[in-house]
Amino acid sequence: METINRIVSDWFVRVYSLQFLLLFLTLMGVLRYLAKKRATLSERRFVSLSVVAGLLGVLVVGAGFQTPIVARLLDLPAGAMVERSLSWIKAILALAAAALSVHEARWIAERKPLRKCWSKGAAMALAVMSLAAYFSFGDIGYSDFYHRHEFFHYYLGSKYPRELGYKRLYLCTAVAQAELGQGNEVRARKIMDLAIDRIVPARTALEHPEACRSHFTPDRWESFKSDIGFFRQSSNLEYWNSMQTDHGYNPPPVWTALGHFWSSLHPPSVAYFKFLACLDLMFWVGIFAAIGWAFGWRVFCVAAIFFGCQLPAEYFWTGGAFRRQDWLFGLILSACLVRKRHYALGGAAMAYSTLLRVFPGVLVAGWAVVVGAHLWKHKRLAPHHRRLIVGGIAAAVVLVSLSIGVAGPRAYPEFYQHIQLHKHTPVTNNMGLETLLSHSYAGRMEFVRDEKKVDPFGQWVTMRRERLHAFRPLHVVLLIALALVFVKVVRRVKSLWMALALSLAVVIAVVETTSYYYSMFLLAALLSRHRRGIEAWVLCVAGVSQLLAVNRFLSYFYDDRYTTQSVLFCGFALSLLCAYWPPPKSPLPAHPAGGPR
Repeated sequence: METINRIVSDWFVRVYSLQFLLLFLTLMGVLRYLAKKRATLSERRFVSLSVVAGLLGVLVVGAGFQTPIVARLLDLPAGAMVERSLSWIKAILALAAAALSVHEARWIAERKPLRKCWSKGAAMALAVMSLAAYFSFGDIGYSDFYHRHEFFHYYLGSKYPRELGYKRLYLCTAVAQAELGQGNEVRARKIMDLAIDRIVPARTALEHPEACRSHFTPDRWESFKSDIGFFRQSSNLEYWNSMQTDHGYNPPPVWTALGHFWSSLHPPSVAYFKFLACLDLMFWVGIFAAIGWAFGWRVFCVAAIFFGCQLPAEYFWTGGAFRRQDWLFGLILSACLVRKRHYALGGAAMAYSTLLRVFPGVLVAGWAVVVGAHLWKHKRLAPHHRRLIVGGIAAAVVLVSLSIGVAGPRAYPEFYQHIQLHKHTPVTNNMGLETLLSHSYAGRMEFVRDEKKVDPFGQWVTMRRERLHAFRPLHVVLLIALALVFVKVVRRVKSLWMALALSLAVVIAVVETTSYYYSMFLLAALLSRHRRGIEAWVLCVAGVSQLLAVNRFLSYFYDDRYTTQSVLFCGFALSLLCAYWPPPKSPLPAHPAGGPR
């Protein structure tokens, strides 16, 4: 009992402030008013006050942890959001939303009176808090908002695409830094050799500096050195050295072409990088605006809660970065446009997303099955299928032509070679079926990482490659089984936007990608528009992903963490196919928004 009292007392001392107390009492007052007047308040007023309650909840949490943004707003000393506490809050939000969804379904089944505004108000409040949870309630982690590690790769890679290509970023950085008078610092660190995807001593880059300089004109080389000087000045030594051991600049040439415009528009500066980091905020607004437009408020709330509370694609990875959400915007917009019968634009948006990140193209598998099944049965393309294909091809032609003009004709062969090498190099936060097959107890990062070696992860990479190779026959069998199930389910579904969401199972089976790309599972939230039972399951998955992270019995090492996440999301994707396996007992009703479902 004394221990509990001490814990509560310590917590109160850390959390208490006059601002926190006033916000908490105001929140309780709003909630009490909503509960008391729930039967008489108009829908608009009830929902508006629910949103206000959600915003007050955000401020209460932010004031309790004294997160930098809220602390500045409320004139409090700045603190920080504890990662474990954040995971618990996200899990509670997502699971509370799932519980409310199930409870609502029971009330409807029992024919109990239920005002629509009750569900809408609760959903909106939870959506507001979940989106704030994505941004750690104001603890964005970067003092100047922009993500230096991300900008180093994406700003420089797109500004000097012909000079750096996909292999020379770290080599040329080392040479430029040596010419700036920091040669001793370069010789003391390691860099990733992008030609072989292995860590090597950085001094090897200084043995043949002409291998870098020969790709630059004198003016461009001086500009590059100036940019390197800015990035080095803005980072401490440990952080700067860690930048040089990542996996380089990886976007396809189309991303490079669009990024080149922004990176060439202004030299590096804190103010300009803050502006560029805000582009992703615009993409997020566009994503949820499109979902609300095409699917309505309920799916919007499910998507917002899932996105804000899931673990794999949390803000830590790509928040404050340079155009890292544009592919997701194109992907979600494609589903929304198709849902609204704008097939040519939907095809163009899908081509845009695919050319930005490649792997979204695997989601076209669902469209291929739907189109192929119709062609097999009717011996001709449906008019809306034709519009979809033409829109995608037209957009691809325009974007590829633009990218060749900016990045050069060799950009695509170089990108292919680079991505093939990168594909076969395991990463600790990778996820997918291949992650499950390559993981083993003996080959865990906890056991085989050796900081005394030049490449601490060399043995870890080798062991995962060997295990995946040994399990390749099983992998092939699983892929064949999945293909049969997928075709059987999707050809009966026929809906293009549903086929896109159900294709998530194909992506995780054939592509091993880093965790932050699992934001694509926003597509699963769209399925709740058609089958209400999926709604609670989507929300549960978000909550469980956080519970796996805070579970004391699971390792905190990244390879273990994202293997368990792979188990969860592989099961999730497969369960979506299972949900559509039984044939409908009667023809599906037309959707309220009209058009093919």
